[in-house]
Amino acid sequence: MKFNPKSSVCLDTGIIVLFTSKDPNEKIIQLFNSIREKEKTAFTMKTTIIEVINHLCILQGKSLALIRVAELLEEYPIIQVELNNQIINQAGILKCKHRTTLSYNDCISIAFCLIESISFHTTEKKIKKIPHNTLNKLQVVKYNF
Repeated sequence: MKFNPKSSVCLDTGIIVLFTSKDPNEKIIQLFNSIREKEKTAFTMKTTIIEVINHLCILQGKSLALIRVAELLEEYPIIQVELNNQIINQAGILKCKHRTTLSYNDCISIAFCLIESISFHTTEKKIKKIPHNTLNKLQVVKYNF
């Protein structure tokens, strides 16, 4: 892919769910404003969108979940990333090493971030506590809720 890694971000499920909630915090609003204004290039995994729909469906119902995701993807230029062999292989190794701590979607997103050298924007609380050289290379931006 051709993009600037320094101005690129990968969004996890929690960030998107928080943004589509009633009262996202200012840090999340600023992030999405910079995405809308194309100051930042935003990526998310297609598998993350599945998880977002699931969480929003539980919180807000099926119809509203589908509407919110459709509106989000129409208004914000978020690139949905397909899985490829490189991402799959790296995510599988990450899941093997951190099977009790990281979800499959976290492993997929982290693999993409490591491959592309971009920052991972997440609400995951345990991510930086995981001891491993690979994860030490990960640029993490944490958001609280």
